[in-house]
Amino acid sequence: MSRSTMRRVGGISMGVLGLSTVSLTLYLTIPMPKYDTSLKENLDPYQYSKFKLNKVDKITEDAKLLKVAIPSDKFPNDFLSIIHHIWVKQPFIQTERPYTPLKPITKDTREIELLVKLYKNSEIGNYINNLKPNDEIELRGPNLSFDLNMFDRNNLVFIVGGTAITPAMQSINSLLSTNSNKQIHLIYSSTNEESTYFKSDLLDMSRKFGNLHLNFINSSKEGHLDMYKLKQSLGLGGSWWSYFDNNNKFDLKDFNFIISGNDRFIQHVAGAKGLFNQGNLGGLLAGFNLNKNQIRKL
Repeated sequence: MSRSTMRRVGGISMGVLGLSTVSLTLYLTIPMPKYDTSLKENLDPYQYSKFKLNKVDKITEDAKLLKVAIPSDKFPNDFLSIIHHIWVKQPFIQTERPYTPLKPITKDTREIELLVKLYKNSEIGNYINNLKPNDEIELRGPNLSFDLNMFDRNNLVFIVGGTAITPAMQSINSLLSTNSNKQIHLIYSSTNEESTYFKSDLLDMSRKFGNLHLNFINSSKEGHLDMYKLKQSLGLGGSWWSYFDNNNKFDLKDFNFIISGNDRFIQHVAGAKGLFNQGNLGGLLAGFNLNKNQIRKL
């Protein structure tokens, strides 16, 4: 997943101050709810199962690629909806965090690949950083992030930053494997060449499939994504003077956009997400004649 999400599993924190005799009696006599922390045998959206790590690859100094074995007898009912994520649990302190597999999970999946950013002082990150091949890891899922079938326009644009490439990778792998005739555009912003993950894989796919269009933006060399670069990436041409022209808006009725990155990146491209909703359309995409239903912020 693109946004940093981590939470406690099955824990309750309660503070008690100045309880009366009656309330203290109730607190002591009413049974606390029980949480099912048992492990299931198969991959399940709601309960954790143990799986073996086939391989752990160090991609960069602060990112690893986990390859988790999924035996056929541990697979759930076929999960066809894209985009979906998997939860990883830190078993010692009962925290969990979602990660988007690079490829869609189907009944033929025998290995799940997860790209993990190793943030400093992260409980999950430190745990994952110490994992080795043949270690066990607890997973649950898949759970739906966004149903890609809701986007039916002919052009699908992914604007992503850093390790948030994973929802785009999963979608691209799925669409190309089904010979979709949708025009797929990837605008990938990264701080340097090293953090442009899976660039060679993407280039190989674009050579094989003519409907995959790639634009890589190295912010350390080219500067951050701006309106000029966005128009160029979408094949709209444009010039430096048009960057300052607020009336120079393009009509993109046949486009859908998926934005994936950290909160600051999403706000810059499409406006901030709300606490429990998608928020208003803003950022660079507000410069186009777009309906907010054409856009999904992950």
